[in-house]
Amino acid sequence: MSHKVNPFLRRLGIIFDWKSSWLYNYKKNIKIDYLIRNFINKRKYNYYISNIYIEHINNKINIIIFTSRPAIIIGKNGVEILYIKKCINKIFNNKYNILLSIKEILNNDLDALLISKNIALQIKKGNSYKKVIKHMISFLYKKNINGIKIKISGRLNGIDMARSEFFQKGNIKLSTLRANIDYGFHELCTKYGIISIKVWIMKEELIKI
Repeated sequence: MSHKVNPFLRRLGIIFDWKSSWLYNYKKNIKIDYLIRNFINKRKYNYYISNIYIEHINNKINIIIFTSRPAIIIGKNGVEILYIKKCINKIFNNKYNILLSIKEILNNDLDALLISKNIALQIKKGNSYKKVIKHMISFLYKKNINGIKIKISGRLNGIDMARSEFFQKGNIKLSTLRANIDYGFHELCTKYGIISIKVWIMKEELIKI
């Protein structure tokens, strides 16, 4: 029997690294990481956030937000980034020394999570999901990629019964561990219910045989 596996988790330790760094107090640190990510991802600019890296060193927590729009997250005169830091300190009652930094993703066109969020944002604005996805695939396939697949599920266009649609161009070798496959997943709340968007991008094979 086959099982669906997150392509990122399947390749951890092979071509991808963990998104957190700590070596002890697993239960405590998992909860801390969850609260931090949950707060940041609920901000209105979460559509431009790709990854949040969290590192625990003794009483210090180093947070790095990877984004395609750093100016929005930093805010005018750094107001927004200071607000984020203040709120995180409040969540943990100032127990930790919070270090917060922002890093720009230069090649954000090929970031699967940002693509899934961009599709969700376009649908939220009232655009046809088919037109948005087909345009996205056409645009991305001009880049240096081997293949792209997009799955959208839910009550599409408000139909009575939820369904899934697949759009694919090129090859996606999910079972090949040396394949550099980026995966992104995002959910959009609509008046008809939740629409989920999954994106797979195969960039290249890291190991040539």
